Amino acid sequence: MKKVYIKNGLPRNIEQFENECKDGKIIYEVIRITKGKPLFYEAHYDRFINSLKLSGSNFTMTKEWFRKNIEMLVKENKLLSENIKIT
Repeated sequence: MKKVYIKNGLPRNIEQFENECKDGKIIYEVIRITKGKPLFYEAHYDRFINSLKLSGSNFTMTKEWFRKNIEMLVKENKLLSENIKIT
């Protein structure tokens, strides 16, 4: 089991994780990490942003911020070949 997740750009111990979904709606993307790199990164980002827009969410993020957080998660957990879930 992995030991770190990323919340608002900061690594946190997985034991602190709390599902903050209050209305039962969760937007997520599952991204394949291969050799420590996200596959089809831009397509995942575009799909995630489109889902946020369709949901009426005001939350926005840049591609750079999205990638930085994925890279931080990969580094903190020493991931090589895994699936990660972005919510």
